[in-house]
Amino acid sequence: MKSLSYLIIPFFFISFLFSCNNAGKVAEYNKNGLKKYEAKDYKGAIEEYDKAIKLQPDSAEAYYNRANAEYKSAASQQDFKQIQQFVENALDDYDMATQLNPLLVDAYLAMGEIKHSTGREKEAMKDFNKALKIDSNNINAYNQRGLTEVEMKSDTAALIDFNKAITLNPKYYDGYFNRGVLEGNKKEYGEAIKDFEQAVKIDSNNSNGHGYLAEAECISGDTDKALIEFSRSILLDTTLYFGFSKRGILEYKRHQYSLAMKDLNKAISLNKYHFMSYKYRALCEEKIGNKEAAEKDFAKYKKPFDEE
Repeated sequence: MKSLSYLIIPFFFISFLFSCNNAGKVAEYNKNGLKKYEAKDYKGAIEEYDKAIKLQPDSAEAYYNRANAEYKSAASQQDFKQIQQFVENALDDYDMATQLNPLLVDAYLAMGEIKHSTGREKEAMKDFNKALKIDSNNINAYNQRGLTEVEMKSDTAALIDFNKAITLNPKYYDGYFNRGVLEGNKKEYGEAIKDFEQAVKIDSNNSNGHGYLAEAECISGDTDKALIEFSRSILLDTTLYFGFSKRGILEYKRHQYSLAMKDLNKAISLNKYHFMSYKYRALCEEKIGNKEAAEKDFAKYKKPFDEE
């Protein structure tokens, strides 16, 4: 009987070469997909990852990368059903990535964040818990779980998670900021101010941090510091209508009607449907004796969504 070794060796050699060739192509598709993703060509990125998955259906990396591109694509869709479809596609791909690689922490975090943002808090909690089971020192997981717990009215659990994130990284901006928001919601303004102050020390260029610090100081009665922080927030981002509105309202309460009018005018120019700006501009107009303008603004305050 003739030996089959001369057939078997070439067969395995050809299979090995085919496998290597596929692996190279998959890596190339993933690389091209990442380039297109970074260039915000999400459609092109998805097409590259489709090719990678077709060649290697067990590539957790390709599913994870495609999910990222699909989720980013959702924001550019005009139709609500299309947005939903891209979001659900992303969730399916993240889920497949975790099935192929059960230790893929980033996929669990991504699923949790999407579910949290779409009102599926209980499902989100499961994903964050899985992420922390794999990596018990994951700061982002503690922070995101804390935000979800806030939505679920589990303030004590949320505080524990924000504290844990800060313990793991004492320079973690989000930990201080989110803990400050939680404390503010609980009317613990002194503690909130401390956390917002620490947050803006860590990131002095974050307009949100300065804005929330100003709000807490304003409620606490320190209007001088509040004005400074509102002004810093506005300087960092001149497109935030509520920054101008908040400062304008504070200036009105300090009887600085001319300054208030300027800020409220700016707020309305940025968002013509911000009814509180109309209310306080009307009050300013009353104070300076412009009754006709005040009446018009009061009318817009009562019906802010009427087109002019």
